[in-house]
Amino acid sequence: MCVAKERGAFRVHLDTETPSFDTFLMEIDGGEKKTVSSGFTWTLHPGKNHLRIRPRNVLGREGIPSWIVLQYANK
Repeated sequence: MCVAKERGAFRVHLDTETPSFDTFLMEIDGGEKKTVSSGFTWTLHPGKNHLRIRPRNVLGREGIPSWIVLQYANK
């Protein structure tokens, strides 16, 4: 990850070795899964921020998730 220009925002870059890779699935703070490209900006809110990413292949099979939890104080 590298810091984006906006305060409280991170630029996320994803990569995978998933055979027959199709897309990444993202969950923020336990919300519903959404497809996401390999690069996106994650805007944080005050408090704990949970990001969970997993790959999905062309057959719809989901891979092992990766996650990060950040505590953000907007000061």
